[in-house]
Amino acid sequence: MFWNISDPHCQAVLADVFTVSSALSLLGSTVIIFFYFYYFDRKVVSDPALHMVFFLSFADVCASILFLVASRYNDVLLRMVTPDMVFNYSSPEALHSPCAKVQSYDLHGNSVHFLSEYNITCVPNLACLIEANVNQFFVCSSVTWILAIATQLFRAVYLEKPGKLYPYHIFCWGFPILSCIIVTASGKFGPNSDTCWIVDGDILFHVLFLYMFIIGGMVYIIIVYVLVWWKIAKSRSSVDKLTGRKMGSGKIVRRFVGYPLMFFVTWIGGCYVDLNIRLNLACGVLIWKTVTFPLQGFLNALVYGMSEKVYRRFYDDCMSKWRKRKVGSAAWSQTNTERAQRKRSSGSGGKLDGGRADSLASSGQLSVTSKSSPLPGSKSQKREMRQSLLEEYESQTQNV
Repeated sequence: MFWNISDPHCQAVLADVFTVSSALSLLGSTVIIFFYFYYFDRKVVSDPALHMVFFLSFADVCASILFLVASRYNDVLLRMVTPDMVFNYSSPEALHSPCAKVQSYDLHGNSVHFLSEYNITCVPNLACLIEANVNQFFVCSSVTWILAIATQLFRAVYLEKPGKLYPYHIFCWGFPILSCIIVTASGKFGPNSDTCWIVDGDILFHVLFLYMFIIGGMVYIIIVYVLVWWKIAKSRSSVDKLTGRKMGSGKIVRRFVGYPLMFFVTWIGGCYVDLNIRLNLACGVLIWKTVTFPLQGFLNALVYGMSEKVYRRFYDDCMSKWRKRKVGSAAWSQTNTERAQRKRSSGSGGKLDGGRADSLASSGQLSVTSKSSPLPGSKSQKREMRQSLLEEYESQTQNV
């Protein structure tokens, strides 16, 4: 793990780790996209946040595909480069060089160096330029969509307005396009460790066109989710008074801890490596970045896509289709009708069970005004007020 980056063992490990992490990221993002289209004709897809998770997953899928290709192709970027290799364009090594042209002052005498160790102005070949632009666009889009989802949640909980999607599209797709144009025009796309991106050593461009949003985003996400959790805690207190029971909040706490933790785990390695002014970092440090950075699609799927409600509904749908084929369409239709009649006849009469209350409280939009006045004396009035308040709360949470 303390190999130098020039060691062939380090190069092999980096490529293998990059491949595994990218494959997991592709798998996780594909699962979210599958469920999105599976429920595309359902009412749940009217939720703007679900569309935003889809676009986040789309960006992660495209980035993961690029990473998978790059993990096999980019071994040429890790080759040691000498002046003879660079300026003798008839050599096989020069034909595979990620830069079509470099300056002599980028190399120190006759010593052996990596191009990616120097802050060079690179004129990359076409393959490296395309890879760098695709890399910048989809990675930057993934980061901005995460920030947009946090903003959407805050608007839904505090302003009770879901907002339109087009401002998010303008920002989350527009800024990555603009950044690609500026960096390409500046000649700052080139080899970067195990991929083509903004060349190593140019900290200013790294900060302006990605890490400014990552470092600021970490602070922003923590603030947003703390405020949202505070609002939910007040709402849960009101629900406790309605139901007369204390509800557990373990799942909600884990989810709200998971949002900023996922973002931190994904990007802390990249921040340390790309913003480090030291050269010749140990191979173990680069492996750290290579494990976490391509894994963002998988981690996003765990945090944003792991919904027990969605998976249970999918399981029920699959079991329903299996039973329908087993008993026949006519018998299944009659069974469903009888089940619905029994459910209506044994209605809860407005009583809220613990699971239902926990589900409603977790969304975080119960009006806190419910605690301002005691419930009327009669049981029927209590039921009516409770039911009215919960129906209002449920209609509000459709936007979260």
